[in-house]
Amino acid sequence: LLGALANGVRSLNVAACTLIHQDPSRRKDDSSLAQDIAEIRRLSSVLVGLIRHVIRESRHGIVPFAITPTSPTSDELLLEDPEGWPSLSVLLTDAEKVGFAKANTNARVGICATKLMRIIDDRRRLGHISERGAFEMLGRVDACLQACSDMQRILSSVMPFAFLHVMNFATFFFTMTAPFVFITSYKWL
Repeated sequence: LLGALANGVRSLNVAACTLIHQDPSRRKDDSSLAQDIAEIRRLSSVLVGLIRHVIRESRHGIVPFAITPTSPTSDELLLEDPEGWPSLSVLLTDAEKVGFAKANTNARVGICATKLMRIIDDRRRLGHISERGAFEMLGRVDACLQACSDMQRILSSVMPFAFLHVMNFATFFFTMTAPFVFITSYKWL
């Protein structure tokens, strides 16, 4: 699923650089077009960072009201983000940090995806991207959101006891019988 997320973001960035172009009928330089392409690339990195936070909270949880904080709160992750590369503290503007801090962790991913979709749709309406290209880019944003929801679903589902028992037995059996492979090569018998 991380591969699907990485592939979706990579394809979105490649599409932003190749499918969005200046209208040939207009001869003047449009600097806002280059700014929107750079914004799509930045927001795609922000989207990955926010998905990383959602998955981290699903796996480990964050205790924001603990007497002694053992893990950073959700707001501290936006400001510091020590594990991210590039860090969300570098990618987000100050206004975005305040806005995302007010939102729920799961809603942050949706807010970022909505910003991406708005930019893509605005450029489609202006004629800088074809209908098919916009549909492809929106599909990549949706693939990232689908990968996030799939990871959350996997993390929230419990492992069946029978499967867990079989895996424990297989691990035990392998561990106990692995030394017998080396008997002939080391000439122990």
